[in-house]
Amino acid sequence: MKLKKINDFYLTDNNKFNKLPDVLKLDGKNYYKHMGFVYLPVRQDKLNKKQIIQIGNLRDKYFNSLIDRKFVEEVYLFVYNLFKNNEKKILDFGAGSGNFTEFLKGKNLLDSFEFNGIDINPKYKKNRLYSKYQIIKNRVKFLFLDNYFDIILALWVFHYNVPIGNLKEINRTLKDKGKFIFNLYKGNIKHKRYLLSNLKKAGFKYYKKILQSKILFNGTIHSPIEFYICYK
Repeated sequence: MKLKKINDFYLTDNNKFNKLPDVLKLDGKNYYKHMGFVYLPVRQDKLNKKQIIQIGNLRDKYFNSLIDRKFVEEVYLFVYNLFKNNEKKILDFGAGSGNFTEFLKGKNLLDSFEFNGIDINPKYKKNRLYSKYQIIKNRVKFLFLDNYFDIILALWVFHYNVPIGNLKEINRTLKDKGKFIFNLYKGNIKHKRYLLSNLKKAGFKYYKKILQSKILFNGTIHSPIEFYICYK
């Protein structure tokens, strides 16, 4: 196994990452496996804003070489089928460079939607895939009207520590009959309990769906992904 130090993280250069342990001892301390190709110096929910931005940049850079794209696209289709029959105003929370939107566009599934994006990384502020794209800071309100969106999505975002103020803004801008959909990785039960408690405080109810992929990646089936469908 070869690992490359980039900023605060260790990046693997092989294609057998899913067979590596969840925790590695590096530099005399624990590092935690994340996103299928990188080890973190702290658990996902303990990353600071600067580190989250760095992780997003790494994911963009290595999306096609180290991430199982076939599996990611299976996730995208699963999510699309959760909202495709709803109305068309959508917010992609934690949109990043717009991989999900690019996928829908490539499948000719985007034309009837008004897609908007939000992220904390300022490098995405000129993302032209979206009708509007907002760069947010903690406790900054979204630049959208009350009850505006039919669907708000957050893919591979809520394993990080998302402020409850953002959850309240998601609730404010979501229509009364709208859906807020996000996914969670396995593990870190303490963080999941904290997040679900904050969901209730922000005014949400929810139910759960599980995606169990049958796609093999280097001989191993991906772990199940929990999706939470939230409503007011």
